[in-house]
Amino acid sequence: MICWDLCRDQNNELWIGTAGGLFRVIGRPGKLKVVDYWGVLGLGSEKINAVEAIGTDIFIGKDDGLLKVPRSILANPPPPPIVLLKSVRVNNQPIISAERIAIKYGQRPLSIEYEGLSFRESQNIRYRYRLLGLNTRWYETTNEAVEYVDLRPGYYTFEVIAVNGAGASSRRSSTLDLRVYPPFWRENWFYVLVTALLILTIVLYVRAREQKLRRKYEIENLLMKSSRENSELQKRISDLRMLALRLQMNPHFIFNALNTIKGYYGQEKIVEANAFIGKFARLLRLNLDYSDALIPLDQEIELLKIYVQLSQIRYPGKIQLELEIDPELHPDELLIPSMLIQPFVENAVIHGVVPKESLVIFGSVLSNKVVFWWPLCGMMALAEKPLIHTNFAMYTNLWLHKSPLIA
Repeated sequence: MICWDLCRDQNNELWIGTAGGLFRVIGRPGKLKVVDYWGVLGLGSEKINAVEAIGTDIFIGKDDGLLKVPRSILANPPPPPIVLLKSVRVNNQPIISAERIAIKYGQRPLSIEYEGLSFRESQNIRYRYRLLGLNTRWYETTNEAVEYVDLRPGYYTFEVIAVNGAGASSRRSSTLDLRVYPPFWRENWFYVLVTALLILTIVLYVRAREQKLRRKYEIENLLMKSSRENSELQKRISDLRMLALRLQMNPHFIFNALNTIKGYYGQEKIVEANAFIGKFARLLRLNLDYSDALIPLDQEIELLKIYVQLSQIRYPGKIQLELEIDPELHPDELLIPSMLIQPFVENAVIHGVVPKESLVIFGSVLSNKVVFWWPLCGMMALAEKPLIHTNFAMYTNLWLHKSPLIA
């Protein structure tokens, strides 16, 4: 800054005229203070060409003339101004005066008007303002309004002070608290709601998953139960089939056996009748005792022998039974379905054995399978090729040389 002139007054204070206005230096060396008289009595930051102190007056030379100012006025500047808030507008709508203003998201701009009150310096007042929450910097202006276009959500405090031409600031600033609300999707209640919905969704998903797994488990249990019931039913059917097989003893044989007993008694052959009754009762008793699905082969052979003995009594000299069992079968250990062979033997006795022929039953192991067969005669001799079936079911074919019983 260029100094154009300077002088001392009667109090030995230094007055300086510069290109930027009038200044006074007071104090002693090391503790000097510079007073700016910008705005006092119309003095601005204008060029002061000359300055002179004569008595109690200060003469100031400017481009537009000479100004005489009493030193008492310059030495005693006017009191600091008072600053007041005039109005607040949000979205161009006036807001009723309040200590705190709430601004919704998207409402803009924010306009604040203020005014400095000073009787002597009303035309020379400057303003300093800041918006805490945005920054802490003070801004200086001569405008009596400020506008904020895009404030982020948060809490703010607007402060403004007035400064007169002598540099005296308002003893107390005017303040305005305001809050800019965030959008609803950034509100705490929205976060809580979203979290609650997320938790609810997870809970519902878990419950739905549990119900699905429970239904799946119930279905699997039903299927397992159904499978068990089906297995039990199949077992029951198999048991019934085996029971039916055990009861396949020819009704005619039983009827004829009873008639034979009756005939013995009619002919007064008590000994023969008692012997026949004993063997017949033994056969029936063994049928009942061997009610298990599987019995040892030697027990099945015992049943066959008793049956043939009864048939021999009914048909003396006409039936002979020969059993040729491979030792590898181990009759006392090998288990077969009870009454498996007897129906076929009975069938052979009735249809396939000519008088004085022997019924020979062979038992052996063939390709890891237990096979029973017997050679037939009469009409069954017409068959040409033997055949061994590999299914587990009991099967007989009168036209084959070999009839498989178990495979």
